[in-house]
Amino acid sequence: MKANPLIVNWHNDNAPIYSGSFEPHGKGRLATGGGDGNVRIWHLDAEGEDRRITYLSTCTKHTQAVNVVRWAPKGELLASAGDDGNVILWVPADHTGAPTFGGDGIEDKETWRAKHMCRSSGAEIYDLAWSPDALYFIIGSMDNVARIYSAQSGQLVRQIAEHQHYVQGVAWDPLNEYIATQSSDRSVHIYTLRTKDGQFTLDNREDQPKKVAYNFKMDLPGRRISSNSPAPPDLGLRSQERQDSSMAIGSPAPSCPGTPTSLALPMNPPSVISHSRRSSFGAASSPAMSMARSASPAPSLPLPAVMPMEASPKPYLGSGVKNANLYANDALKSFFRRLTFTPEGSLLFTPAGQYQTQHKGPEETAKALCQVINTVYIYTRGGINKPPIAHLPGHKKPSVVVKCSPIYYTPRKSPPTTKHISIDTSSAEDTMAALPEPAVVPKTSSHSIMEPPPPTISADKRSDADGEASTQGPTMAFVLPYRMVYAVATEDSVLLYDTQQQTPLCVVSNLHCATFTDLTWSNDGLTLLMTSSDGFCSTLTFSVGELGQVYSGDIPTAKHHIAPGTAVSSSQNTPMQTPTSTF
Repeated sequence: MKANPLIVNWHNDNAPIYSGSFEPHGKGRLATGGGDGNVRIWHLDAEGEDRRITYLSTCTKHTQAVNVVRWAPKGELLASAGDDGNVILWVPADHTGAPTFGGDGIEDKETWRAKHMCRSSGAEIYDLAWSPDALYFIIGSMDNVARIYSAQSGQLVRQIAEHQHYVQGVAWDPLNEYIATQSSDRSVHIYTLRTKDGQFTLDNREDQPKKVAYNFKMDLPGRRISSNSPAPPDLGLRSQERQDSSMAIGSPAPSCPGTPTSLALPMNPPSVISHSRRSSFGAASSPAMSMARSASPAPSLPLPAVMPMEASPKPYLGSGVKNANLYANDALKSFFRRLTFTPEGSLLFTPAGQYQTQHKGPEETAKALCQVINTVYIYTRGGINKPPIAHLPGHKKPSVVVKCSPIYYTPRKSPPTTKHISIDTSSAEDTMAALPEPAVVPKTSSHSIMEPPPPTISADKRSDADGEASTQGPTMAFVLPYRMVYAVATEDSVLLYDTQQQTPLCVVSNLHCATFTDLTWSNDGLTLLMTSSDGFCSTLTFSVGELGQVYSGDIPTAKHHIAPGTAVSSSQNTPMQTPTSTF
């Protein structure tokens, strides 16, 4: 495991780099978008854990900063968008390029041309996501509207104007059933693509995608302290013992088409850059400003922290907060809150979360003190229209983006220790505090009716499973046969997690002088590229097998291709097992 800044002249005058994207299933290209208004295409060569960058081409039709670049799932089609309000689709050109007049004389090794230029309202565009079939893409912009375009014609297909502030993050479900948007109005919305007649299509439909979830506020329980964590400060409070519970937290049965929900996630634009970006502070005018906002229903069970290792009761550190905001307001330093689905659609990660607890002063008349913990909230597919089932605490700064590796791994036999990579090596001496205890003790007698049935084991595999029972690794946080690795970028650090490990696999800090803006994984899952507004990129690289053994079993995928004018029947259930929390 190695972290290195890539010292090359990425964009003109060391302009901020707002986005990066590796080409999937293609030639391994890397695209970056910068504050100089250019899109540049590179090739990243791997030599062990070392990475070498090679320049390929520059695309120059944008007139202002480029905030997002995303390759289509099938490769060789690149979408870029930015402050000029344009979305440009790039494809390879037949001829090779030559040095441009007034340029630096570097000859392009490839030439790319604009296939379509999609003009929105003119408002700055912050994020973009492709549909899994590469037929559509969705954008989020500064006029509080999310728009869906056809990649084949470049025409606007749908507009969703239900946010009250900038839309700074968008995500498209890999199974092509839901879309999610995140805004600096502190909310995340989730919409289903299901039509009134039960079909899943965007063509020839009269109705808008239906909103199925809107997570904005919820009741948060008191924070718990793990037995591995240092003793809590003396707050003059009597310890409150947690009540025993036999209920287990589980997500509902695997989702069928039409059970999505919207989540509320804040996305806030800040910037250390001085070019023509508007501040995200204050409310923006919007036709949705008059919409009544209702708090999401309180969860029936307290919210657990993700991946606790022990289930022994522990005292509360503070009291819970009623009707608390789940996400940060519009005062963050980042322009982006880039949420994401896992590659098989089982989980949804939403950044910029805030977990709040209250403490009373030592005196009876003292006012309650509120403690805010930066976190990432996690939703399951089966409970996508319900409150989050878990969160990732312990971040010093608000999170900006979450990205999942495209590779699946087998569960570990034993958890590794957290590695700290930092220019300031003093941070390596800091220990990573254990996560809070589970909110509810899982029952072991039988499966809840809300949990999906356990996977069946064939007779020829049962003996092997019995023989390996004594060597099984730590309990999985989510009941899945594989392990997924994902990265969380905060304003000043990047944390690497998997769905089994209690604490981060790795913490990378002090590599850049400004805020992280985007993350992207290479096709082999051995390179994580981090972009920053200081004008540079860094890589976190891994040797083969360092992250674990690659999983070779079946992976849920979208079995039905949605072509224009066609649809998939809603009688087909989502082809995947809904993960169940084991808290």
